[in-house]
Formats: sequence, C-alpha cells, structure tokens
Amino acid sequence: MINIIMSTTNIDIEESFFRETNFVSYNNIYHNLNNWHLKIEGWENKAGQIELYIVIPYTEIEIDIQETNNDLNFFNKNTARLKININKTKQNYLFNEKRKIIINETIKYLILDTPYIYPHNWYYIYNHEYLINKINNSIEYINNFIQSYKNIFNTNVPFLFIDNISESADTYTFDIILKEYLHIYYITTNIENGLIFMNLLLDKRYQKDKNIRYKKMSVIIPRLVKNKKNLFKFITGNFNGLNCDN
Repeated sequence: MINIIMSTTNIDIEESFFRETNFVSYNNIYHNLNNWHLKIEGWENKAGQIELYIVIPYTEIEIDIQETNNDLNFFNKNTARLKININKTKQNYLFNEKRKIIINETIKYLILDTPYIYPHNWYYIYNHEYLINKINNSIEYINNFIQSYKNIFNTNVPFLFIDNISESADTYTFDIILKEYLHIYYITTNIENGLIFMNLLLDKRYQKDKNIRYKKMSVIIPRLVKNKKNLFKFITGNFNGLNCDN
C-alpha cells in the first residue's frame, strides 16, 4: 500500500487538468458527454433549473443525476454527475433516443460518472443485444479498473480521471488524466483466470510537491479475454530508479 501526501489545489493545477480534457462549453455548463457518445440537443431555463435534452445511443441506457455543491472530488465546483445503467427490459431496437434531464442553474460541470466502452462493431438489429451486453459488461470492467487503482493507496487516493476509452478488435485504449508523478502501464494478462496486471509507477521526488500538475497518458490494454469476467491487479514499481512502497 502507498501513502500519499496530498497537495492543496490551486488555480494552476486546476487549469493543468482542464488543458488535458475534452470538456466543451454548452450555455456556460462544461461537460464531457461528447466523449461518451452522448449529445446535448437543446435546453431550456425554467425558474432556476435547466432542462437539457440528451441523445443517448441505445434505448436501454437509463440516466440518473447526482448534484453536488462544492464537489470535493472535482476542484470544489458545483457538479452534476450523470450515471448510466442498462435496463434490458426496455429493449425495442431503437437508438439515438432523446431524453430530458433537469439540473440546477448553478451547476458548472456536467460529468459522465459511469465511463463505458462504446462498441466498435457495426450496428445491426440482429446484434443489438450483443452490443448492449458489451456496454453493460464494460461498465463493470472499468469500475474494476478504478477500484483496483484506489485499493493501492492507504488514504488520499490521487485523482484519476478517465477522459475517454476507445475499442478496436484487439485492444482498449484508456485516455487517463492523473498527476505527473504517477504512471500506469499494462504488464500482462493471465488468460486462464482473466486477471489483468497493471503497473503503477510512483516518482517520490515529486509526490510532496504542491505544484504538481496533471498530464494525460494513453494506456493500451489487449483484449485477450473476451468471454469471461476480467479483474485488474495493480502492482507498484519503480520510476527513474526510485523505489516505491509495495
């Protein structure tokens, strides 16, 4: 386990994060929905609340909203976190359906809080259920990745933000934003039990520096196990010859 001394967030550090993201502004609300095949199409301001109309790729995707004022996990800004889940009982083979969500007009950032992997496959009616299952399984896959990362640390887990994920027939590519002193790499996969080993490298020269900024890195993970549950295991390692705690 690793102990991290957290730094105090300042404007420069916050700006370094947003320089790496693909957040866009929509009527003074910043969001990252475009990265996840969710599109805002229209809005109305009604008595201090904003009604947003979002196009979702599949009817089975349900949306929940959780608002937080002065979100400690997002630079103390007012956030609305959009969570998705799959409801297979709503299957009707439609896609690109418009939904309405309502948020307070004080919200600064609208964030997808349930990253998922959009299938690279072509859509046909006969493979609709297969694609929905892929999305549903990918939510669990990413949650396991994030939780395994968090389990490395005793306290004060350094902020990790998944900005985007793309899929090919053979790999996943995670675009991750994290502190400059952290580095994540794929090691190997135990195909028999579906265990994916990742390397978390920590540069101790910088972890106590309060001015450490954010960076973006792409992590490529082979899709070696496609028909069973995958589990991640993070292993700490060395960076620039410095020892990390195990």
